[in-house]
This record gives sequence, C-alpha cells and structure tokens, in this order.
Amino acid sequence: MSNLKRKINLNKIARGGLLVAATIVQILLINELAGWLMSQRVPSNWQLLAGMVAGAVCVWFSWWIYRRLGFKS
Repeated sequence: MSNLKRKINLNKIARGGLLVAATIVQILLINELAGWLMSQRVPSNWQLLAGMVAGAVCVWFSWWIYRRLGFKS
C-alpha cells in the first residue's frame, strides 16, 4: 500500500471519528435539555415540542457536518 493510499484511508477514518464525536455531543446536549425541562415545571406538550425541535436541529447539524467533512451523499 502506498503512502498516499494510507494517508487517504487515515483521513477518512479521522473524518468518520469527527462525525461520531459530533453525534455523541448532540446526544449529550439533548439529554441535558431533557433533564432541564423535566426539572422545570414545563407542561408535557411543550417538552414534546422542545424534543422535536432539538431532534430536527440535530438532524440538520449532522447533515451539515457530514457535508462539511466532504462526505458525498
């Protein structure tokens, strides 16, 4: 395997690792939001709405990072 191919493969692995790290951070942030909403006395329908908005933002952010890192869809 040439050095160029090895470098390209490591680059793909690094980009994939960044995508996984960003996904984990998003999951942790949604968990914090859910915990905060549960500690407040927010009605359940507002909690559901906040969860759906947070989920939509995370999907958009994942797509943005995916495209920004150079992956093709």
